[in-house]
Amino acid sequence: AGFAFRETFARFLKRYKMLNVKTWPNYNEGEAKDGCITILRGLHIDPTGFQMGKTKVFIREPMTVFQLEELRERKVHFLVTKIQSVYRSYVARKHLLKLREESLGLFGKKKLRRVASIRRFYVGDYLRLANSRKF
Repeated sequence: AGFAFRETFARFLKRYKMLNVKTWPNYNEGEAKDGCITILRGLHIDPTGFQMGKTKVFIREPMTVFQLEELRERKVHFLVTKIQSVYRSYVARKHLLKLREESLGLFGKKKLRRVASIRRFYVGDYLRLANSRKF
């Protein structure tokens, strides 16, 4: 009866599922109890340090709980950083495409010479300077 932590299978799985590749982002391979066992074994927690009941996970050592929380906090920080970087790159790309369209609107058909020069992309060495040794 000396357990520092007890939690239902569903709540434990929901809180710590990001700590294992097999349970993240969705666990569909069985019951919540199996997912909890997958998480705890994946973290190499001593089998004597936890026990599975009929409806709950029981963890003996408080240090194990602190370790789980620390790992969860690190993973949440990593996930938040990843989401922020993807969003920021999306916003920057959208802004640059808007600026590009605006610049084409300014110059597009009004230039007398080289009308499509803004949309010309670099294809290669146009002057073939890479093979010449004169420079």
